[in-house]
Amino acid sequence: MGNTYFPDGVTAALVGNVTGNVTGNVTGNAKGGIQLPVAAATATGTVAVPASGAQLVTITATDAIAVTLAAPTSGTDDGKILAIVAGAPGTAAHTVTPGTIGFNGGGASFDVGTFATDGPQNGIVVFAYQGKWNIMANVGVTLA
Repeated sequence: MGNTYFPDGVTAALVGNVTGNVTGNVTGNAKGGIQLPVAAATATGTVAVPASGAQLVTITATDAIAVTLAAPTSGTDDGKILAIVAGAPGTAAHTVTPGTIGFNGGGASFDVGTFATDGPQNGIVVFAYQGKWNIMANVGVTLA
């Protein structure tokens, strides 16, 4: 399927489902949800910076794994979001490490997040800004 261009924009109500990519600004109210692309982390490895927008990474390994977040590029990746959650029921103490100078630029005292072992509700949401991963939300992840 090709692209549909609206060089003058859309000034009427757009109702229905949109599948694919939308480029541009929304002025006005946007109702409905956004379904993030989902990737599974099944083994120790690196998670790439999302190509655009945001991505959900579900850790499905039942044994503890180490996830490294690729370093974002200052300017190019600013505003991109990663949500990393423990999706597998179990008691694994997964770790998440930013590929930069620690979460929030905090250096060695903020360079590893360890998931609590009390269930699949634990996770961390980070956004890229100026080449660093910054924490937006944290449930059950201890930083050290």
